[in-house]
Amino acid sequence: MVLLPLILLSQNEFEPNDICAQPADIMVNETYVAYIQEANDKDYYRFTLPSAGMIIFRLISSSNEVNIQYVLYDEFCQELEERNTITQGSTFFVENTLCGPANYTLYLRDGGIGPGGQGSSFDTEVPYSFQVTFIPFTELDPCECENENIGQACPI
Repeated sequence: MVLLPLILLSQNEFEPNDICAQPADIMVNETYVAYIQEANDKDYYRFTLPSAGMIIFRLISSSNEVNIQYVLYDEFCQELEERNTITQGSTFFVENTLCGPANYTLYLRDGGIGPGGQGSSFDTEVPYSFQVTFIPFTELDPCECENENIGQACPI
């Protein structure tokens, strides 16, 4: 009998989630841990909002420097917003107003910043934690979404 060494690999429960048409489903107001598999790894996550409101996306990277590209898409994979930042064990957050119940897709990638838009230099998986917090609008703030033309103008 031959005994082989046991190698434990960290598994990313969200993979494959490398294209907008195949995102991993997540719930709002939950915290998740995922991994940058390699430089320029792409991660897509889909979440559903039950009503209009604001989302606050928070990402906490490991102590390594990570060049994060954040893109928010509507349910048709049309870009709503893009942000780029470099984290070094710090929190990155973005607030977005979303005006309706729908599915939205969040895209995270290591890369897009710096010389040549290259990702960080990783030899191993790098964990990050993230959360999409949802704050629904109340009747007191309908002007956030219903102020598209003069007929919908909110009184001041």
